[in-house]
Amino acid sequence: SALLALLVAPLARSRRDGPGRARLALFAAMVLVPYAIVGNVLVLNSAGFAVRLLYYPAAGVALLAAELAGRLARSLRVPRPGLPALGLALLLARAVFGDVSMWTSDEALHRRALEVAPGALRSRLFLAERYLAEGRLAESRALYEAAVRDAPYDGASWTGLGIASLAGGGSPDRAEAALERARTLLPHEAEVHYWLGAARARTGRLDEAERSMRKALVLFPGLIDARELLAELLARDGRYGEAAEHFAVLVDLGREDLRPKLLEARRLAQPVPPGR
Repeated sequence: SALLALLVAPLARSRRDGPGRARLALFAAMVLVPYAIVGNVLVLNSAGFAVRLLYYPAAGVALLAAELAGRLARSLRVPRPGLPALGLALLLARAVFGDVSMWTSDEALHRRALEVAPGALRSRLFLAERYLAEGRLAESRALYEAAVRDAPYDGASWTGLGIASLAGGGSPDRAEAALERARTLLPHEAEVHYWLGAARARTGRLDEAERSMRKALVLFPGLIDARELLAELLARDGRYGEAAEHFAVLVDLGREDLRPKLLEARRLAQPVPPGR
């Protein structure tokens, strides 16, 4: 915005060509005023940068370019200045429409974003999560590893790396290391504690896994996966009564597939009559 103002101001101050000066001022305002609203110029706001924020200011830029090109053509006495302008417009249109392919899907858009800005964290995480859901584990882990390398402060990247490392029978030790880092960055995120507990359960550290599940449920009692794994750990440890309580909550929440485990836990929790 400041650069645009510096470029236009000398032309706008010219005492000649009053209508042209007014056009310059109008076109510059079309760029500066709309962008000032979202560009943290007038007030601080939470709008992140996006192409859509430039749609209206771009109209001012186009009009300014046309005005300046016309002035340049007149000063150079270029015959038929409309022909070069038309050629330039066609070249720019070809460039624009050639890039439309990135909008065919979310994946194509984020892949293109990484081509333009290889360190784009949001695009890395989007693609890594998409690939993880599709079972493309190697690609997912590679993206998460790049994310934690370039943004070691981002807890979501470490969480994703831990989940991707656990998926498909991956390394629980590697997953636990990543999730421990995520826990230090996101100590109040229930899902981080759940996945950390899942990694610990995979390595047989059941007491620590249980503590992680309980912490996850304190932070978010509705985390069904954490409650289910906690019930499984309690049943494995012979604490059938407490396991049955958690299985009952899950069944009440609609997990009818766990009803057999609830009934079995209740049966095993019954005291054995004397003499049997």
